Amino acid sequence: LFVISQSDKAEPTSGGNILSTEQKQNISRKICLLHELFQPVHPVCAVSVRLQWGLRVMAERMIKCLPREASSPVVALLQHPFRTTVAREQARDDFGETVGAILDTVSTFPLIPAPVRTIIRAVRSSVVS
Repeated sequence: LFVISQSDKAEPTSGGNILSTEQKQNISRKICLLHELFQPVHPVCAVSVRLQWGLRVMAERMIKCLPREASSPVVALLQHPFRTTVAREQARDDFGETVGAILDTVSTFPLIPAPVRTIIRAVRSSVVS
C-alpha cells in the first residue's frame, strides 16, 4: 500500500476544512503520474489526517493488502468509523478461508478417526459458509 499523506496541502491550498474540487483534481493527477512513473503493483491512496479525508478508503485498501491471517485481527482494532462494510466483509471472508484451510489440513492427518474427520468437515462447512 502506497499512501500519499497531507493531501490537504495539495495546490491550490485553501486552509479550509474540506478539500476543494481543484485540490481533488490535482491529487488525482498526481496519483496518475505516480502510476506512470513507478507502475506500482500495490494500491495507491491519498489521505489527509487533519481533514479526516481518504482514511476510510485507506483502511479498506490496507485490509485488502494484508495477508488473510491478519485482516480479521486488524479490523477488530480499527476505530469504528474505519470499520466499513467493505473492510468487515473482507476480514470475514479471510477469516473463513483461514479457518477452512486449517480445518482441511487437520482433517487430512492420518491418525484422525473417520467420525472425527466427519465432524471437522461439518464444522468447516458451517464456519466457511
